[in-house]
Amino acid sequence: MKLRTFKLDAHALAAAHCSGVLALHESAIGGTFSLAEEAPPAAGAPAAGRERVRVVSISGPLQTRAEVHLCGYADGYDAIVSRVGAAFASAEVDAVVLDVMSPGGDAVGNLEAARRLRQMAEEAGKPLLAAVTMGYSAAYALASAAEAIYVLASGGAGSIGTLAVHVSEARALKAEGLDVTILRSHPTKAAGHPAEALSEEARAELQRRVDTLGAAFRELVAEHRGLTSADLDELGARTRHGSAAVDAGLADGIGSLEDVIALAAARTAARARSGYNMTSSKLSAANHLPSVLREEHRPAPDNDAAMASSEGVDISVARQAREMVQASLQRSSPLAPPSQLPASREEHRPATPRAVSSDERIAFETGADLSVVRLAREQVDAALRPPSARPLPTAAELAAREGVSAEVARQALEQVQTALRAQGQA
Repeated sequence: MKLRTFKLDAHALAAAHCSGVLALHESAIGGTFSLAEEAPPAAGAPAAGRERVRVVSISGPLQTRAEVHLCGYADGYDAIVSRVGAAFASAEVDAVVLDVMSPGGDAVGNLEAARRLRQMAEEAGKPLLAAVTMGYSAAYALASAAEAIYVLASGGAGSIGTLAVHVSEARALKAEGLDVTILRSHPTKAAGHPAEALSEEARAELQRRVDTLGAAFRELVAEHRGLTSADLDELGARTRHGSAAVDAGLADGIGSLEDVIALAAARTAARARSGYNMTSSKLSAANHLPSVLREEHRPAPDNDAAMASSEGVDISVARQAREMVQASLQRSSPLAPPSQLPASREEHRPATPRAVSSDERIAFETGADLSVVRLAREQVDAALRPPSARPLPTAAELAAREGVSAEVARQALEQVQTALRAQGQA
């Protein structure tokens, strides 16, 4: 594919008469980008060796609508939504991976596109994952629609916020001997026109627009990623890289595009084995897992957000605990590596027992915290031993031994105890 380059500098912004609001990382202004001469495949590209996983690229500066310029094809939110929708609609596709390498772009249409991506994944009942090399601002909003985000060890994510760039041409026009007169039906008409210096009234109106869209951006990330206002206040519009992005809640783990493609295939196979309805995002009632219970017969919340709210814990802890207990209930042997699961629903499960994977690998492939994996493995191993050989440590003992908080240790123990009670009743 041929590429053409252009520089996103003040001259380019002026040529585009840019005075709108952008969800763009500041480093992009003045940067040089390469654009393809044509649009990417209509339903994404089949992953190498994983034809039932489609890869949808999100690359370069993003626009509200895709457009072919003199310098090449500029991707748009309408085209990205269309590609993801076509992939989900195909019977030949089991999962979609977003390959994100973009500094962001226009704010208009961005948040609506991100919510539409999440909605399509839920309606299709198929995994939507994101592999982030550079996922800033508007590009991160799109990535947040995925059920899991993995970032390169050297990759970056974040820049949650909006900005506006006003380029005044007034001095340049005057130097060229050109006088521009703007006749208005109302003083607010064409406020911020590039032929004039930016007035205080126009500045205030543009700032209001930036603030409004910035607040909506924060709400979207909080909704999709389970981050609190305090989390977002601490992060601000900064970016985080590698493991720091994971620590900030911007990503679920470290991994390359190839890693995420393999994980998408594994999650598809795991859902098929567990009775997940591929035409609906809901699990059958028999497959719902108990929440972090304090009373044995309390009804379980039906999703991680409800569990986190009812238990007063972070959503990531609720998600990790649920996934670990789900693994323990669905397997009659210790946790096995997703890489050994069938690649698609049509393949048969192997009849021989699978080898046990390392805790580190399971943590990556399930998106769970390593300490939670270790606690879950210990409890699954204990559950497989005779009842007389199943002494459960106290939360304090687990916390001290694993170097985790007492709250995390307590939640892991309560999940396992609930699972053991359920197994005993069965």
